[in-house]
Amino acid sequence: MITEVVVMNKTGIALAADSVISVYSNRVHKKRGNTGSQLFSISDVQPVGVMVYNNASLLGIPWETIITVFRESLGDTSFPRLEEYGFALINFLKQHNTMFPIKAQQRYFLLNFQSVCIQVKNEVELLCASSLVDDQRKATLCAEIVQQQLLKLSNLGDAEGLSEQQANEFVTELSDEISAIVSKVFELWPLEQESIDQLKQIAKLLIYKLDCENEMNSGLVIAGFGQQEFFPVMQTLVVTGKYCDVFKWKVSGGERIDNANQALIEAFPDNRVVSGFLTGRYPELCLQEQGLGRVVDALSTEFERLRTTLNDIEARKIPTENLLYQLSRGENLLAQYEFLVQSRVKEVLNTLATRPIAELARIARSLAQLSLIEQKLSLKINSLAKHIEVALITKDDGFNWVNQSPQFA
Repeated sequence: MITEVVVMNKTGIALAADSVISVYSNRVHKKRGNTGSQLFSISDVQPVGVMVYNNASLLGIPWETIITVFRESLGDTSFPRLEEYGFALINFLKQHNTMFPIKAQQRYFLLNFQSVCIQVKNEVELLCASSLVDDQRKATLCAEIVQQQLLKLSNLGDAEGLSEQQANEFVTELSDEISAIVSKVFELWPLEQESIDQLKQIAKLLIYKLDCENEMNSGLVIAGFGQQEFFPVMQTLVVTGKYCDVFKWKVSGGERIDNANQALIEAFPDNRVVSGFLTGRYPELCLQEQGLGRVVDALSTEFERLRTTLNDIEARKIPTENLLYQLSRGENLLAQYEFLVQSRVKEVLNTLATRPIAELARIARSLAQLSLIEQKLSLKINSLAKHIEVALITKDDGFNWVNQSPQFA
């Protein structure tokens, strides 16, 4: 898992990114340690930076190259608002068709489709791992997983500028390649014809549906100051590809520092460690707490329902006061716990709001390191970055490196 951290207060922004690069090569997803940068200055004259996470290339072109060319084309141009840099980058990508010819679009699509097929196969293998399963059961499991994928994609919104008709035309030209991928991935698996047909429907949906959770997407974190902005701003974009000469992208989020929101810490693409640092608990514990709250609510509801269905004589046999007290106590304990968590978050952010810009850099670097160590210990990654790049962005001093990978320094 790639790790990137953003820390902001009124004085400026600290960006930290590890040096593990996630790329797709020869239809294989690879993570390479210490092979490149994911943190860049987006303007030569304005205090704006960008970090890239998930896929470090777009249709085979490294984001490092794309950002370099975009920065050169931007020249002395500046924008009043930070978000306009993100929109300018998207417009730059739309206008440079020579960067992304139709052959590159087709190649990227086939990679994406193969990735979905492999995901289906892996899920079925996981379900079959615990016991001996015959071919008929494998076929049934495959059909269920394929159906789930089809339903998930069908429920997504359409990408702007793309239609089902365009998708049909695009995949028709690649029908042989699509069939070859299905045959190769499921070579030793008994697929029913209905599942094969549904996989081909999935291929079309990959074209015109906007799937922002696909592992082949590129995430962009753009942070800095617009020309008319006095406090830091962050914008996040997801670029999901280009098909039929139409770019698929979405604004996925954004944050602003102001008098009401004076500090912020976020991590991409996984906020788990930062969430643990801020709240003192990991997301798994949050889910357990929410589940416990639902149990208490259900017990209260069921108790009230029971009381209304019993006659007076039966109702007197129930220790009503004690049960109501225990339920109320459980609700109060959960409320107190949540209050303590929110108090901790507020305390951390209030402290962060007063820290000098140099300390933001140390905090961002430390959280990035902590996230990498946590992933390594939990065996979630097999490549641990040796370098974490850190940059500071302020209104006065612009974009400045605090720590840059040796090969780029």
